[in-house]
Amino acid sequence: MCGVPVVASAEAGLDDAMLDGGGMVVPAGNAQALADALAHVLHTGVRAGMGQAARRVARERLRASVQSVRLEQRLLSVL
Repeated sequence: MCGVPVVASAEAGLDDAMLDGGGMVVPAGNAQALADALAHVLHTGVRAGMGQAARRVARERLRASVQSVRLEQRLLSVL
């Protein structure tokens, strides 16, 4: 995430990245919901705020050091 808002389907597995206002998740296969979300991002002036939130989420949660700890915890939970 490079500081731009994201609109994705729930199927894409990007829910973590959408936390805290960095983007919008729409139901998979729902073209109208996708169109509505894109229109909202493009026409309501929320892009800058969503972009800033996306950058913050990326810095805080998607760094390799954070992801490696999460992966280790998941792996240990199944052993």
